[in-house]
Amino acid sequence: MATLGGISQVDGSANSLEIENLARFAVDEHNKKGNTMLQFKKVTNVKQQVVSGTMYYITLEAMDGDKTKVYEAKVWDKPWMDFKELQDFKAYLACINSQLMLGDGGPVDADSFGFQGQTGVDGIRLPKGILSY
Repeated sequence: MATLGGISQVDGSANSLEIENLARFAVDEHNKKGNTMLQFKKVTNVKQQVVSGTMYYITLEAMDGDKTKVYEAKVWDKPWMDFKELQDFKAYLACINSQLMLGDGGPVDADSFGFQGQTGVDGIRLPKGILSY
């Protein structure tokens, strides 16, 4: 259960039909707004924040052409009002600082991957294989 106002991890929900539907909604909305053709693949992580409804922070994989990429979507949901809105949708790597942590735990200089000047949360560990070139 989420703490009022605080962001909390939603354990075991990555396989939930409700979360999958919100993730698909996020990809569809992003495609409409950005004139892109991403194809939803799967949810990898979910956090939530109780607001007037629930704000979901969904980390998901989507196909961009022939490459799997990771994105973070922020979706505001008020099911009693039949309301959901995509608040934000961005490439996951754009969310993190220039010190990346790969799945093996080793640090990687993001500048060598072309992510100069990116800002975000320090110390986020990325799952193995999410970098696609």
